[in-house]
Amino acid sequence: MSGQVSKVGEQVEILRAQLQKDLAGFADPGMPVGTKDLDDGWIQASWVIRGERKSADFNLGGAADLRDAPVRVGGSADLSYASFLAGAGMANLRGLATNIANLIREDSSYVAPYAFLDNSLDGPSTETIASTLLRDISKDGDGRTNVVFLTAQAGVGKTSLLQHVVRTVAADYRSGQADVLWLYVDAQGRRLAKLDDAISGELGKLRAQFSFDAVASLVRVGCLILVVDGFDELLGIQGSYDESFSSLASFLDELESSGCVVAAARSAYYEQEFIGRVNSVIGFRTDGWVLNRVRLQSWNPDQMELYVERRAAEYGKTAQQALDAQDKVSKAFSSDTVSHLRGMPFFVSRVADLTLQGSAFASGADLLEQLVNSYVKREAEEKLRDSPGRSYLTDGQLKEVFSEIAEEMWRQDTRELSRTSLREVLEVWLDVAGLPSESQLAIVDRGPYSALLQAAGSGAVKFEHDVYYSYFLAGPIVDLTRKGDPVPVRQALRRSSLPVEAANMAGSRLLANSRTHLSVLMSACERQDASTEQIRQNAGTVAAGIMRASDVAFDDLKIRLLRFVDCDLSGIKLHNSELRDCTFTGSDLRGFHFINCTGERLAFERVEVDSSTTRLDIAGVSVSDFRALRLARDDASNFTEYDPRRVSEILAECDLPGAQEEIPLRSVDAEIISLLDNLSWLFSKTNFFTEQDTTSDVVRVVQDSNWKGIRNAMIDFGILTHSKRNASGHQKRFLRVHIAPSELMAGRDSQASVAPSVRALWEYLEESFPGEG
Repeated sequence: MSGQVSKVGEQVEILRAQLQKDLAGFADPGMPVGTKDLDDGWIQASWVIRGERKSADFNLGGAADLRDAPVRVGGSADLSYASFLAGAGMANLRGLATNIANLIREDSSYVAPYAFLDNSLDGPSTETIASTLLRDISKDGDGRTNVVFLTAQAGVGKTSLLQHVVRTVAADYRSGQADVLWLYVDAQGRRLAKLDDAISGELGKLRAQFSFDAVASLVRVGCLILVVDGFDELLGIQGSYDESFSSLASFLDELESSGCVVAAARSAYYEQEFIGRVNSVIGFRTDGWVLNRVRLQSWNPDQMELYVERRAAEYGKTAQQALDAQDKVSKAFSSDTVSHLRGMPFFVSRVADLTLQGSAFASGADLLEQLVNSYVKREAEEKLRDSPGRSYLTDGQLKEVFSEIAEEMWRQDTRELSRTSLREVLEVWLDVAGLPSESQLAIVDRGPYSALLQAAGSGAVKFEHDVYYSYFLAGPIVDLTRKGDPVPVRQALRRSSLPVEAANMAGSRLLANSRTHLSVLMSACERQDASTEQIRQNAGTVAAGIMRASDVAFDDLKIRLLRFVDCDLSGIKLHNSELRDCTFTGSDLRGFHFINCTGERLAFERVEVDSSTTRLDIAGVSVSDFRALRLARDDASNFTEYDPRRVSEILAECDLPGAQEEIPLRSVDAEIISLLDNLSWLFSKTNFFTEQDTTSDVVRVVQDSNWKGIRNAMIDFGILTHSKRNASGHQKRFLRVHIAPSELMAGRDSQASVAPSVRALWEYLEESFPGEG
């Protein structure tokens, strides 16, 4: 009995420490949180908030978690812990919901896109309205932090969707129809791309009653769902330590395997980067997470028409005029040259607006170029005019101004400029241009209100969309590369990660004399220092843009020192070329051709291939140079193949000469291989799971007749460990995964470089479950 009492007392002390930490997040800076014991397991806590002494009673005696602890404030009826923290005297989330609803304006023309959940080996879920899917899937992770990954390329509407959902939830919270509030945080292109800075900035704009220090507590207990737009900005560069990721990891640590975070990123590459980094040296290695993958889709034709109809109504157009606008917008996307933009909300909305304002679009021409030209022309001719009606700037000069603004943003590693910085950029450019002082003054005054720019937080300005930022940033990259001096190119490429859209646009403009430009980019990568990985990644992204812009094959190229990270390399053809010291990570190689090429010290990780279109005729590259392959399914989802034998077979179908060589695979029973393959997929979604989980991917593993034996062996070798924790109010036994999914299957190759625990497991499997032959 005394041992049981001791355990209860120990649990109370754990909860007391957690309570003090939570309350300290709300208390005035430097003010301590005091506690004293009451009767029957109750304790009283006191703290100072906004100069006022507060106190409340908490029953910790029978609670396994603070969320289970009843709270009494001033003799009131018992409250739940979450209700207490959300209340007017603490976070005042109802007041915050009002501010969110006021700050995020309702868009009456908004049309929600579809999305699907790409979570199971059985294939993706049925497409459904994205906002509904997000709200349904964004729940507490049942003993694990639920990380909901929303992915789509730029222009598909991630930000619009998130803000729509956040505003809708805020309205529901105010009316009592929602019990969890969503907090939107924009981490896109911030100079201080640290999560604490980004959250603090949003809380300041919302006039929140609490600071960043209280956010983790509110998310942990289920009062808040944190929504991070631009999550990829926080992951940093692979293989490097950076404050951005450290800030993210520290926050996730504080969630203690609870709560939900919605993360938006440009592609599925960042999901795998997240998985790899949170289990590495930096990261929350002791706490559980589960990943839910949401794929956002472009608008279908009906959704495009609905948007134009709603927008036409806002312009006061008649029904016939709306039909005419729908027809014109549809024709603007009819050419094959812009078919990839069809249904992308960014382009549809801008084309619709300009069409309804009387502009016309030429079919087959560069759609983005037409959009920019239209906005620039209107700005120059209608806004930047003197009293006689003459324009201060030509269209070309105004484009130069926007490029200077974009370059200054990139130089400062931010997507926002203070009005002071904007004024300085304009004054310098205008002075060099030699414009009259009266013209300069008018242009500087107009600067923050220019077309393509919009207000940001704290009086700053930013481009109206990242696509415009990338368009104008491409110009300085092109100019520097054309000058041919690798030193300033290197200095520019070391600044921050170059948006892939900017790199692609720069690449298409550098297609003429492409060999010279590729040589400049590679020369910029030669020097080794702390920025080398960043420089090589940016150079690789621009190089990919150059090669993709070509309709013909490149012959006799010598490519070296480049990192192709999350690059679209589809359709590129390299003949009789040499590659040395290059890495390909998370890149799309569908339709990519190596023909009669050679490679030296190349590495391929999670690249996407298609055995019917990818040709890898490159000598000097072995199967062991590939760590996992991504394969596209017919249903638009992706599957990652980790098994070295299957990887070898796929690469052989892609004509890799090295795949003809026999791999020293361990002879293990095929049923065991299948079980481990299923485990690898499971490990790519979570680092904690319980055998009682009823999802199909867990059931597929635990109902396997070999599971218990394999599980025990993995525990013996330290690949899995047991952990008990609260989930849905009950103690459950979780299994904690200690290796990456790719490493588990890599151990099947007896010569692969893997962790000792993985090597020991495969040696045991080879002896205990020998395969045929």
